[in-house]
Amino acid sequence: MDSYKKKQLKQERQTRKEAALNQAPIPEISPQAGHPPPPAAAPPMPGTRAQRQASAALAKIKAVEPGQRRDYKARADGFPVMVMQAGLAQAVGFHFAKRQGKHAHGLYLEDFAQALIGENGEALLKRAIDAPLAEYRRLTREALALAEWFKRFAQAWPAETKEAEK
Repeated sequence: MDSYKKKQLKQERQTRKEAALNQAPIPEISPQAGHPPPPAAAPPMPGTRAQRQASAALAKIKAVEPGQRRDYKARADGFPVMVMQAGLAQAVGFHFAKRQGKHAHGLYLEDFAQALIGENGEALLKRAIDAPLAEYRRLTREALALAEWFKRFAQAWPAETKEAEK
């Protein structure tokens, strides 16, 4: 058979399949027959994980005061690298230790923890330290994805201008 005839046969088979599916009666399920009622539609999700992370990161970046954006951006730039090199627990621990003397460290850690787990930086540190291996790996993956959003938005959001600093 040549390729043209094969193509025609394939199209005919597909057409017959579709026609058979369209003509087949759909059985109705009734609660009286012992079947449970169909489930209610699930409430709409607020978006994918990436969308929720991006939204949270953008809101936190927008809330940073103009005078702190440069230091905050430096924290956002360095955090994913720190997580990859030292691990989530050590990266969070570093920012937790520096939060007193350097405001950007504490602000970034609090914003990041709130966006990641909905709690403060100390709770994130405790969770990262106490987590079993599987949970720690999952938390690290989510943290890296969120950190990338913080980094992107910190780079994109306009920092203070030189004229504003004078």
